[in-house]
Amino acid sequence: MVTIDTSEADIPFSNLIREAYAENAARKNDRMIARRIARARGHRVRLTERISYEELSALLIVAENIDTSGIDEVSWDTFPNADVALRVTERNRAETQFYIVVEASYTGEMYDLKRATDHAKLLQRTTGIEAYAIVAGVRLNEDIQNAVWFDAEDFVKAQNEDAALWYKLPKAAMDPLEPQ
Repeated sequence: MVTIDTSEADIPFSNLIREAYAENAARKNDRMIARRIARARGHRVRLTERISYEELSALLIVAENIDTSGIDEVSWDTFPNADVALRVTERNRAETQFYIVVEASYTGEMYDLKRATDHAKLLQRTTGIEAYAIVAGVRLNEDIQNAVWFDAEDFVKAQNEDAALWYKLPKAAMDPLEPQ
């Protein structure tokens, strides 16, 4: 018998499924997202590596000694559980050049933007390496359309730590992976 946790009863089950699919789709597309940022920086991706929950948690210890301006308290709690956090190394480089942090939702909302930008700030301030915030989803809510960038080159050039790049997830990517 399957039981469903109803502790979050105010969230319809179909929304939880959509959010899980959005996160899965973002993971399936994480290298493509990294390529888009690398190209905007004038490079190509050599290597992407997902950052684990344990590593993000360890960075919070370092984060205790950083400038926390502009980062809300909730983001400290959600940082280790970022939907996608990637370390990206560009071609002809030996070390990490940048990070991306993706907040994935079926419908991109303002809280997704805030969480993505706060997570990117935490990552950049703890490592000293540039971090880019990405909001990924199938749809974009009207309230966020003027708050995200649609062009990666303009986004990278802007160097605005309170901004994120919108990455439209293909609806086909929302389908579950086929069993192997």
